[in-house]
Amino acid sequence: MASDLPQRHHYIPEFYLKGWVSPDGRLCQYSRNGGAVKPLRRSPKATGFVDGLYQLEGFPPHLKQQIECKFFRPVDSLAADALRQLNQGNVTLNARLRSAWTRFLLSLLLRCPEDIDILKNWWKIEFIRTDETEEMEYQSRRSASDPETFSEYLMSRPIHEVEIHGYNTLIKLIDNARVGQTINNMHWKIVQLSKECVPLMTSDRPIIRTNGLIKPNGHLAIPIDPTRLFVATSDDKMIEYLNHAPLRQIAKEVNQHIVRSAVRFSYAVDDSHLKFVKKNFGIAPQERLIESIIRPIPGCPPAMSLKGTS
Repeated sequence: MASDLPQRHHYIPEFYLKGWVSPDGRLCQYSRNGGAVKPLRRSPKATGFVDGLYQLEGFPPHLKQQIECKFFRPVDSLAADALRQLNQGNVTLNARLRSAWTRFLLSLLLRCPEDIDILKNWWKIEFIRTDETEEMEYQSRRSASDPETFSEYLMSRPIHEVEIHGYNTLIKLIDNARVGQTINNMHWKIVQLSKECVPLMTSDRPIIRTNGLIKPNGHLAIPIDPTRLFVATSDDKMIEYLNHAPLRQIAKEVNQHIVRSAVRFSYAVDDSHLKFVKKNFGIAPQERLIESIIRPIPGCPPAMSLKGTS
């Protein structure tokens, strides 16, 4: 039944936020309301979502939620299995779980509400953009009843066809084999903090990206609970730094990155971070990964290869 399909689409999944819950099953959600940052107790199910975020327009009700059901739910389910091992300090995951965790990290960089807005606005233009080669190929196959140009043909396509091609593009970006293999091949490490450290927070933009993936000191990181930080890096010197850096300093820097890049929410176990959050909330927004991917490059042809077929 269509009424049984999920309308609440979590871009920050429940399984991930459960790392910050108290015994009452809730965490502390910090959000800006009318200019003021306020703490509120929430369950992981009640935050980090937008109703119908990945909903497909133009499809019948029983198919509108297929991106959430057939893609993001399996991504999150396998990542939850990987997280259970990472929480035990095990970074030598089998190939299936290693790839699952990598896919989850990439999804967090591409599935947030502004990512979807950017993708949809770009795709409305990109879908109908053609080059000379494509127009010539279209003319060779065009019948008398078809629109005169390939661009006009694309403009005539129904909304459901445009929508599914757009989301297939998003899925291809998340499942990018080259980037995924790069992350899989990195050094993975869990930084275990001591009791003397300030507890790690997280937010609705929980990935820390520094200096790219393959440049010196390049790495990505994500808190996985208040006492553990996951790091992936291709730089041996970065691992050496993490092995010897003051843990208190690491915790402080992570929380600054996380809270300063927050858009709507940051999270902790309790409200003891309120003063820090008020000072830092959202003051250094991330450039979204999708912006760098779809930003037009002079001299390059349109990204028609991403359109594919449904």
